[in-house]
Amino acid sequence: MTSARNTRVQSWLGELWAWLIPLGVAAGLLLGPLSAGPAAADDAIGLVIELTNVERQRAGLPALAANPSLTLAAASYARVLASEGCWGHACGSVPDFRQRAVQAGYAGWTRLGENLAAGARTPAAVVAAWMASPGHRANILEPDFREIGVGVAYGGRAGVYWVQTFGARRDPAPTQPAASPPLTYEVAWLGQSPVSRLSPGDQTVVWVDLLNVGTATWVSGGDNPVRLGTMNPQDRPSAFATTELWLSPNRPASLLQGSVATGETGRFSFVLTAPSVPGRHREYFTPVAEGLTWFNDLGIYFEIEVGP
Repeated sequence: MTSARNTRVQSWLGELWAWLIPLGVAAGLLLGPLSAGPAAADDAIGLVIELTNVERQRAGLPALAANPSLTLAAASYARVLASEGCWGHACGSVPDFRQRAVQAGYAGWTRLGENLAAGARTPAAVVAAWMASPGHRANILEPDFREIGVGVAYGGRAGVYWVQTFGARRDPAPTQPAASPPLTYEVAWLGQSPVSRLSPGDQTVVWVDLLNVGTATWVSGGDNPVRLGTMNPQDRPSAFATTELWLSPNRPASLLQGSVATGETGRFSFVLTAPSVPGRHREYFTPVAEGLTWFNDLGIYFEIEVGP
């Protein structure tokens, strides 16, 4: 029996009672003793899948992949046939083979099919029997099927019952790569050098150490170098600027290190020139990733006492 969503359901019965023991068997197809151990069942299932794929290969079709959900559906139904004295596709508490597949976990199917057989003693015998039956052969050689499950159960009037469940599912939607978390440029203050009293025009070297507490790595070069910029107001020309030593009147320095990863410390070092007017002068600074964003403003400043 086969079924396809949104297409006509083919309703012929995919079952073989011709192999039922003791009602009679075609010559040469009952081969070897009946073995009901778990290991033998696993071997038989694997061989049925292998022989099924041999037939598909001969027809120029891709092999079917074993699917655990279809295997569960087939195995469960084989046990129903062996234990409940019922024959056909509608036995047991779940009489619809499509529902049996779904309950076994086979979700999103686009096509399903089921073959049954009873009494065939070997995998070779049951596959040969199915291939000799037009309806079962059509299931085995259905180009749209992609996966298979096989079940075998021992007992009942026939002695052995076989179930093949075929399926195809919608191709999974392409997974989108996980979005990278946004890069953040955040800083924590660690320390800075003190500034002594200066005379007008005097110069002194200062530094400030900052901890990278964001997710972005700071770099001193490239398209988005991290530099120290003036604040309050942002980007204003500084009264402390040293023309020949600063990058510009509002950029005293670049990051000293080539790169500073999260959790690492970066240092900015530059020269301050004391203003010509005596008094107390203060300048505020904040790092900036050029072309991207300013860092969080911590109110970092240097203060100079300018005297005669």
